[in-house]
Amino acid sequence: MATQWTLLNIVQEFCRRQNLVKPANVVTSQDETVLQAWGLLNEEVIELRDRADWKERHLQIQFVHANRPGYLAYDLSQAGGNSLLGTPRYVVRDTMWDVLGGLMVAGPLTDQEWQAMLVQRVSGGVYNWRMSNLGVCIYPVPTAGITPHYFSFEAVVREVVKGPLAGSQSIVYKDIFDDDNDVPLLPGEILVAGLRWRYRAEKGLPYAELKATYELLIAQAATVDQGNPVASMCYDPLFPQVPVPGTVLVPAGNWPVR
Repeated sequence: MATQWTLLNIVQEFCRRQNLVKPANVVTSQDETVLQAWGLLNEEVIELRDRADWKERHLQIQFVHANRPGYLAYDLSQAGGNSLLGTPRYVVRDTMWDVLGGLMVAGPLTDQEWQAMLVQRVSGGVYNWRMSNLGVCIYPVPTAGITPHYFSFEAVVREVVKGPLAGSQSIVYKDIFDDDNDVPLLPGEILVAGLRWRYRAEKGLPYAELKATYELLIAQAATVDQGNPVASMCYDPLFPQVPVPGTVLVPAGNWPVR
């Protein structure tokens, strides 16, 4: 069975490739090289977090409209840091759905569209949503009924690591490594490659070749689990950005008018 990447595994593999003594632990180590590798690895996960759409950080959320001021339907901070689910950072585009109605929720609306809708009391055939400093806002508020009116969306969590909470048996999500058994929510082989070039850069050693390999690994991993684009044979107002048969695509630029 393949070994799961952990903070300890990553640092040990890094030391093996650098011909360094393999440590028995990281967090409690007194070795300056091991501690430096730990710090560089935390730097790596923070920077790598937004380099691609890593599916390991996606979270499915289903909820009932909270009906709080400002049409707040779901507070993105309600999970809190170090939670069992992670803290949602943002909503993946085109994933907000009215579960009970079986329809996509229109949005995210711009500030101007949202204000115009509220002021004019517009209520179309579908629900509408936007983000605010509070979280996900949905208008209008569903009418209370016997069956709970569920909405769902896919979010990307802020955290990039999961592992044991200090002094507890709970497995939680974290922003950085702080335990030898922490598992990254990013590809382990990329973290090893990133750690290698960062370490050499810190030491003033040549690292261009290692960084080129690192960038290639990111480019390959960033596309391997992506889905196919949406295809449509007719115009759908919910997907205005999707080209349909007969669509004329005109590139930006200056064109003579005749």
